[in-house]
Amino acid sequence: MHRLEPIPLRVDLRHFVLRARGVPARRAAQAAEAAAAQGAFWPFARALLARQGRQELPDLWALAESLGLDVARFDADRQAGIGDARIVAETSAALQGGATGVPALFGAAEAIAVLGAHGFEGPDVVIP
Repeated sequence: MHRLEPIPLRVDLRHFVLRARGVPARRAAQAAEAAAAQGAFWPFARALLARQGRQELPDLWALAESLGLDVARFDADRQAGIGDARIVAETSAALQGGATGVPALFGAAEAIAVLGAHGFEGPDVVIP
């Protein structure tokens, strides 16, 4: 394998809520958007990803509180669907782009086939 010189890489985290993932995935996406309304999207998203499988409401409230968010506002924003339009739009765009699972990687606007979650050992992906 030949290594290329490092190039800038932009990483975007987008919502991809599939019906098969059900309520917990939607709840987590809505909670992330509620955290974003208080300027804490990235801290919330990082913490949420580190706590896989803990997406029940008490877990989300505790996470919001641990980040110093106004939990009452957080929950009101979440219930009001503050980010629902973004969640739907980003999920639709991912499907149109060819994503079939998470994580989905895109390079130069093309989907790179990486289906489902992988540990640090894989997958090996070559980005053209």
